[in-house]
Amino acid sequence: MTDGYDRAALLAELVAAMGPEPVADDEVTAEMVAAATGLARVTCSAYLNRQVIAGTMTARDARGENGRRVKAYRKVQPDG
Repeated sequence: MTDGYDRAALLAELVAAMGPEPVADDEVTAEMVAAATGLARVTCSAYLNRQVIAGTMTARDARGENGRRVKAYRKVQPDG
């Protein structure tokens, strides 16, 4: 554009400021586990939440592929 306005850059800045980061490469969602296993999403979500309680995984809010807020799970890395 001639006035220096960059809509794509502005949108990217707003998206980054308004929501959680996208799901990272080392994270999974209950939907991903359900698709890989053929189990129900609610079953996978319950399992992942039990892993968080057990301390073997962490969870955070993330932005899914469709832009919706999802819970992203990551394996806890041992110290050292």
